[in-house]
Amino acid sequence: MPPIVKRPGDYQLATKLKRNSYIRPFPFFTNSIILYTIDLLYTKVIDGKLKRLLIKKFGPLSPATICKLDTATLNQLETWSEAILDCDSIEQLLR
Repeated sequence: MPPIVKRPGDYQLATKLKRNSYIRPFPFFTNSIILYTIDLLYTKVIDGKLKRLLIKKFGPLSPATICKLDTATLNQLETWSEAILDCDSIEQLLR
C-alpha cells in the first residue's frame, strides 16, 4: 500500500465516514483503509483534471505521456498541476 498523504482534517473525515450508515456495516474498515481510499480518489481527481488541462493547452496526449501521468505520485501530479501555467511543452512539464 503506498504511503498515505496526510492533509488537514483527514482523520476527522475518516472518523465521520466510519459513522456513516454506508460504512457502519463494515467494522473492519479502519481509518487507514478509509484514508487510503480517500487518497486514491483524490489522486484520480487530480490526474483527470491535469489530463484535461494538458489536452486543452497542448492537444492530444501521447501514450507515453498518459502512461507517465497514470503512474505518477500525488505529489508529482500536484507539482505538475501548478507548473502547467509556466511551461511551453509537455516534455518541459514532465521532466
